[in-house]
Amino acid sequence: MANKRKITNQAEDFPERIDTLINTYDKTGNIAEFKESAEKLAADYKDYTFIADVLLALAESFIKKGKKEAGYAFVRIIHDNFSCINNLSVLYIRLAENEFELGNIDEGKKYLKKLCDKVSNYSESIEANGLEDVWEKYKDYVKDEIPKSISVNKKGNDAGGDIKSIMNFPEEEWVYELYDYLDEASKGGEDLEVLAPWQRRVYLIFDFITNVNSDGIGHYLYYRGAFFEKLQDAFCDLELSAGIELLRTVKKKLKLIRIPKTEEKWQRIMDKFDDNGMDLEDEENWYYENAEKQILDFLNSYVAKNLKEM
Repeated sequence: MANKRKITNQAEDFPERIDTLINTYDKTGNIAEFKESAEKLAADYKDYTFIADVLLALAESFIKKGKKEAGYAFVRIIHDNFSCINNLSVLYIRLAENEFELGNIDEGKKYLKKLCDKVSNYSESIEANGLEDVWEKYKDYVKDEIPKSISVNKKGNDAGGDIKSIMNFPEEEWVYELYDYLDEASKGGEDLEVLAPWQRRVYLIFDFITNVNSDGIGHYLYYRGAFFEKLQDAFCDLELSAGIELLRTVKKKLKLIRIPKTEEKWQRIMDKFDDNGMDLEDEENWYYENAEKQILDFLNSYVAKNLKEM
């Protein structure tokens, strides 16, 4: 893992700082002081993927204990500081709940729709996190604006078709054959919701590999940049540290404050990047030397496991 040693060394004081944060707030109840300390904590560890999940669990603990102001503050700080968060259901439903309680209906709806867009099996996830009461309270606000929740417990392929015929090929070719199959099923990625979650992750990551190997990272961003955030989520879901680190470095090189959502915005950014004489050659070299093999080896095992379990 590219940054394992860095995480271990720099995060040694993390438990102590968390304890101090909790104990101080319990004693003083000073929410302004709590927010300031929490924001500094998040900023200090924003590059470390495991920290976000620890902090989110802490925020959820605050909320369930009735300390909602501190819990909501923590959730918002996590949202603003971390790009890789595993439990998006808790994150977005708590953000939505907070906005609804403040009377900000449109903002509440926005976060519920984000939840349903990013977590394809949101019904199962909400239940698993014990948040059915919150969902039942607010779901009618978005009932006509969200996709149907997909069950990940269902065997088989949500894209339809004879996907198991891929197993007639040599196993080392399964990833390539599956990508072609998923590309057709999802209409070139325009309809990713027809894919099961594991298929969607494979498609997004292999689509990245295919485009980078064709014409470089810049080519991917120019023509497929609209998938960047979903690709980042896929790397995080699978804990592929090389992919996470690569995208973090690319975002830093491009000086992105927010991730563009559309192809048009990505193309304007990349045109300006090129006009300034900038390139992503160093990032591409790092990818070929440090990331490509790890990602491909993982995908081969991941695809084989999921196909054999169907």
